[in-house]
Amino acid sequence: MKKFVLCLFVFNVSFIFSQTKEDFLEITDKVEQYKYALSLRNKVNKTEIDKANAVNYLLKSAKQGYANAQYLLGYCYMDGEGVPHNDEIACAWFKAAAEQGNVNAQYNVGVFYALGKGVSKSYETAFYWYKKAAEQGDRNGQRGLARCFYYGLGIDQNYTEAFRWFSKASEQEDRVSLFYLGECYKNGYGVSQDASAAFSLYEKAADAGHAGAQYALATMYLKGEACEIDSIYAGELLLTSACGGESGIGVFNVVFALDQLNKEKDQYPKAEKKIVELSEEGSPFQYWFLTIRGCLSEVKHDYASAEKYYKQAISQGGVLAIQELGIMYFYLNLHVTGELSKGPLLEIESMGWGDSTEVSYVISRNWPNNDNHIYWMEKAVEIGEGGTLSYSYMGYSIYDFLMYSYVNGLGVEPDINRAIDIAKMCIKDSAYSYFATETLCLALEDSSLFRKAFYTFLDVSSDPSVKFDVQYNYILKNTNILEKAFVICDKLADTPNMPDGLYGIIASILGSCYYNGIGVSHNYNKAFNFLYKAVNIDENDYPSIELLAACYRYGRGTQTDRIKEKASLDKLEKATKYVAGMKEKIKKLKRTD
Repeated sequence: MKKFVLCLFVFNVSFIFSQTKEDFLEITDKVEQYKYALSLRNKVNKTEIDKANAVNYLLKSAKQGYANAQYLLGYCYMDGEGVPHNDEIACAWFKAAAEQGNVNAQYNVGVFYALGKGVSKSYETAFYWYKKAAEQGDRNGQRGLARCFYYGLGIDQNYTEAFRWFSKASEQEDRVSLFYLGECYKNGYGVSQDASAAFSLYEKAADAGHAGAQYALATMYLKGEACEIDSIYAGELLLTSACGGESGIGVFNVVFALDQLNKEKDQYPKAEKKIVELSEEGSPFQYWFLTIRGCLSEVKHDYASAEKYYKQAISQGGVLAIQELGIMYFYLNLHVTGELSKGPLLEIESMGWGDSTEVSYVISRNWPNNDNHIYWMEKAVEIGEGGTLSYSYMGYSIYDFLMYSYVNGLGVEPDINRAIDIAKMCIKDSAYSYFATETLCLALEDSSLFRKAFYTFLDVSSDPSVKFDVQYNYILKNTNILEKAFVICDKLADTPNMPDGLYGIIASILGSCYYNGIGVSHNYNKAFNFLYKAVNIDENDYPSIELLAACYRYGRGTQTDRIKEKASLDKLEKATKYVAGMKEKIKKLKRTD
């Protein structure tokens, strides 16, 4: 018994000393704390205790204001290494480091705000932090800033600036920026169109492994743009892009591009055979190739096989397959109900579905009155985290398909209320959508849904295209809607600490109502006051600028002032140019050309 006690005592003492050596090591200098944390993280066979201890020392260093420790601590919380995953805490530490000039943290804060991870989504704030990182020469920040200019996120769309910042990032061999530069040259965005320059940039990005560039390069080889036609190499590029997994291009792009190779009789079967092999060999991306195989089956009108492959991919965690299955059911329903002959969705006929009568027969025989697309699309919305749902087929996202279904009662009872919810998610996740703004305008006409629809509009009005489409082109031109909007805006006008952008919309609506006597008696004094505030907040608010000019011209609510009238008209001219650009942008987004 004595020997046992002695052994136990020796074991406990040695354990305590081993713990003291690493777990209770007293280091007070913030730099040394950070270095010690790094040594724990860099262990070859680090344990969970090592990871937790590393976080402990990072926290000590971070609390003393050491920016590198703050950044790395944020990284730990972001990845859940040594601590539970927590985006809110991660972003807080990233921001602490970013404010001290840590360039990696600045970029990460931008990403968190762009995605709404741990913070409220704000492209304006994302733009601010991307710019901070970009100005320090960080290629990630330069790429993020360029994308903001390219898509008009948090800043007015500016292809010239997008091209400039993509160029800077490309000088540091950033493959994503190389691809976007190719897009700029291909489409003439911020630079003169140059197919040869686009080809060269796509080639560099493709060699670096960018799946989108591989696809773009393949299409140029198929068409012989700035190169000799080479369908065999194009097929190889398409397969390479498909191997990139879900971070690569959309499966339908691969499938329809491969379908073009059908003209090369010896090439298409090879490509399809390779995809079949990859879908069966148990590769890490097996679910991806099962999804592509499902798409190939769809193209052949073999919907039973497509359904089988999609569900196999879903069982392996293939999120994209959930969307593809929902999309397939959606179009099957359109054929069954005859709705396919209506609206912009008619173009599906030219995308490989074949003769409508023939296809309708096949579908109605196998899927009569099927409503499964609602289930699968709602599931995609439930598990999606932004990037996934921004995937679109022919310009339409999962959100668009769902809004169309709920508004038109396709596969489900009409439910405008749910359509409003989807519209809000759509705009916040992937910016402008024709279906989203149409849904909001439609809901505004329903008295029982007006309040919800109007507040939803206010919530998403930071998107300039939405503001233009709903406020300028609909609310301010519709007397009945303006009367209802006045009641809400009149109550909101005195809300303290309201964001300028939101107040600008309210002031614009109230100014219009008081000026025209809509929903309230004419009151030019109040009209002038609100219109003046609206124009000062938004220099592109052309309806308010026009009425303000009239106030100065006729002395309504203010003294007659031809100089200020002229200044207002000058503003109106600038705003009109903005309007023309916005109309063109929305025209493209609506795909009406």
